[in-house]
Amino acid sequence: MMNTYLWWLQQIDLTAFQVILTAYLVVLAVWDWRSGKVPWYLTLPAMLTAGVWQVWQGHWEILGVWLVIFLLWVLRFYGGGDAKVLMFLFALFPTERLLYVLVAVALVVGLPLLWRKYRGQNLVLLTQRAAFRLASGDISPSDQEWSQARPYTWVLALAGIVCLWVYGI
Repeated sequence: MMNTYLWWLQQIDLTAFQVILTAYLVVLAVWDWRSGKVPWYLTLPAMLTAGVWQVWQGHWEILGVWLVIFLLWVLRFYGGGDAKVLMFLFALFPTERLLYVLVAVALVVGLPLLWRKYRGQNLVLLTQRAAFRLASGDISPSDQEWSQARPYTWVLALAGIVCLWVYGI
């Protein structure tokens, strides 16, 4: 009887934690959507807490993952807020599951957005431009492209929420 009670109590605590984390990720996404920025004071404490916890648990590989995320930020693949959200999510879900969910969510929401953006344009010309950029090594966005960037934290938050509710912590 006591074990059943403790199990239910743990489930309630886990569900409360999932609800709080979901609300936190929604706040980050909405903040980015409205302002185009994710403030450091919302991301840095969560990122550092989750990262320190993983290192404390002996999962030093999180530092390598963070290095890759940092290098992609330096190359301007995404903004600083997005980088910290990614670091937080990878510290929270230190398995490849998050990567799979991120790719799936990015494809599900990204392909229709790309289609909407580029529909009616010459596919051959778009492919040639992309091939030229790859061949020349010019993969970082230009200043003009960077200034036209869209908020992206909502995609990361959605992937985090999917991981949270499908796989748990």
